[in-house]
Amino acid sequence: MFRTIRATFTHRFFSHSFAVTTIAATLVLSLGAIGCSSSSDTPADAGSTTCDLAGVQALLSAKSCTTSGCHASAQPAAGLDLASAGLADRLLGKSPVAGVGLQPSMCVGTNRNYLNAGSNPATGLLLDKVGTTPPCGARMPIGPAPLNNNEMACLRSWALSVTSPSP
Repeated sequence: MFRTIRATFTHRFFSHSFAVTTIAATLVLSLGAIGCSSSSDTPADAGSTTCDLAGVQALLSAKSCTTSGCHASAQPAAGLDLASAGLADRLLGKSPVAGVGLQPSMCVGTNRNYLNAGSNPATGLLLDKVGTTPPCGARMPIGPAPLNNNEMACLRSWALSVTSPSP
């Protein structure tokens, strides 16, 4: 009889403990899904209505887009340098070029610009590649987590400032 009581207690205790752990894990994951993220994966101004070049550069750096082997200034993948000064000039009205860079672009010949002049909202391959279904090649960034909603809003806001004509 003692064995039966002990087995029942052990089963109930561990079942309860497992349930509490499962509920706690679900709660933590749910909070992450609704936007509770650590400050290290979003730039400081990502939640604001505008995001300047410095904010975008910080975002690209945080997502490892500007590291060696990716889109650094030296031998950038697909010939796309996201690290050097003059970023807007390299994106606005420019398309991927064949045979350039450490790794060739999968988007050469698609007749798509990285950013389209005069578009409002901003459009272009740069934004498409970080979106859920890029038109060519792989979704960026490769490796780190995709951009979250705040990071996408920051990138889109900056892109709009680049694509919109000056008054």
